[in-house]
Amino acid sequence: METEALHFALFIGALIFCSTLFMFVSTPIHELMHLCAAKLCGVVVTEVKLLQFSLVRMGYIVVDKKSFKKKSHVYFVHFAGGIGSGVVFLISLVVCFYFFRNVQDPILNELYSAILFALGIIVASEVVGGVIEGVFESNKVIRALSLEN
Repeated sequence: METEALHFALFIGALIFCSTLFMFVSTPIHELMHLCAAKLCGVVVTEVKLLQFSLVRMGYIVVDKKSFKKKSHVYFVHFAGGIGSGVVFLISLVVCFYFFRNVQDPILNELYSAILFALGIIVASEVVGGVIEGVFESNKVIRALSLEN
């Protein structure tokens, strides 16, 4: 009974740790990826906002929409946030898996499994969110600017 309570506490602790990681680390990485993509495409970025405690929108970049010259630039900038941060967290997942693979202690093994699971959820949510954001936001901007190419 005592071991089960310890395992449960470790699992909850790992999920809290990864949730915190998701809240406070993934947002700046996500917005940094948008910013880098915009700079690569020559899009003028006027502002970057990080709203860490907002449940609706946790961060955004403000660009001069008229500085988009091609449809492909619109898609690249909008897809870059989720896909880029998903790749960053995927790398962290692989690194954690590499370091945790030889753990012999069953309690630590469960803790590491919870961390890997939570990191996997973060990767999936960033990539899926990035694809959704890329498709819907890009189409709105393209329609608003009437970009042809």
